Amino acid sequence: MLQTLQILQVILFSIPVLALLAIGILILSRSVSIIDQRIFLVVFIPLLLANTLAIMEGDGLRLDWRAWLILVADLVLITGAVWLLHGFQVYGLKAETVETVLVEAFRQQGFTVKTSSTEKRDLWGRTREACLLTVESADIHHQVWITARFNEVFIRAEQRSSGKILRPTLPALQGEKVPYELKAHVVGILYIILALLFAFLSWIFFFEPRLILIE
Repeated sequence: MLQTLQILQVILFSIPVLALLAIGILILSRSVSIIDQRIFLVVFIPLLLANTLAIMEGDGLRLDWRAWLILVADLVLITGAVWLLHGFQVYGLKAETVETVLVEAFRQQGFTVKTSSTEKRDLWGRTREACLLTVESADIHHQVWITARFNEVFIRAEQRSSGKILRPTLPALQGEKVPYELKAHVVGILYIILALLFAFLSWIFFFEPRLILIE
């Protein structure tokens, strides 16, 4: 049972490395890349699960009060991540281009679209310039935010239910013909470096000791 638990931990720690590597390669490989923010759950959740299993392993596979406390904290964090992570990150296009394409795509769907410039506060309390799209029809009212940071453009619906109107617009963004510029995709290199760094640290502090035990 202990060996099975250790193998499972190795698998769980491997998933974030592969996910970060895949995200980096995707950003670098296309002139326009769109990342669904929910993919970061594949990075986040396995780490929390592996942490819980490590606590159980240290306590001899028993769920004492510490293990239950960690488990409850992990469940709260996972629930928060699932709630907060929605929207898309766009690489290769400027915010102005994303706005123009989205407005046209929404209008082709039969919506009335109003645009306005405003500011939006992120989770860390920082205020950024933003474009607010108010998308309406006879019985539907949605708000979509467009913000930019360095070479990343973020598209986020005000309500999670508004995501259903965003997905049909993604092919229009993906189909934009723009020349490939490495500086617009340099974040992909950072994701790959992060994946390699995490793999190295995980091997030193986690993989190698458990693989020795498994053998």
